[in-house]
Amino acid sequence: MNNERFQEQQPINRGRFILGVTIFIVGQATTLLIPFVTASGLSSEMKAVLSGTFFFVTPQIGIVWAVAVLGKQGYDRIKDIVLGWLKRYGPPETVGPVRYRIGLIMFITTFIVGLLEPYIGIGRMIPNYEVNQIRIALVLDAMFLASFFVLGGQFWDKVRALFVRTAKMQG
Repeated sequence: MNNERFQEQQPINRGRFILGVTIFIVGQATTLLIPFVTASGLSSEMKAVLSGTFFFVTPQIGIVWAVAVLGKQGYDRIKDIVLGWLKRYGPPETVGPVRYRIGLIMFITTFIVGLLEPYIGIGRMIPNYEVNQIRIALVLDAMFLASFFVLGGQFWDKVRALFVRTAKMQG
């Protein structure tokens, strides 16, 4: 049986691996240049072109070039490293009732604040909201994302089931 899956993998060239990872990181990091572009003295059209390029084009080019340099083995190695890291530091599969309630409070609070703010002006109830509006929004977004980790892996499955038409409730 001559199947690639069962053949022993060759070691990955360290230089190619480092180059591929660097290309990938630089490609993704170009999105961090967008605030500098928007703050520059360039024309509005040039700002739009550069921002769009840094957000949509260069990350994709970085991925394609990185995969071309890394090859299948290098790509599989990166995938194994990232997935291993996510399993180690990601949310646990099950959580206790107290942790689940805390996660639900975090999830629901940020969701309701974001949903109702345009209608009832929650910002008017917070002192110095206008000055700190972006900071408050970033804190709420971080709290929303953190709630998924607090709620655990089973909650991820529940959220994923929302997007599967044939999913059914069990238990």
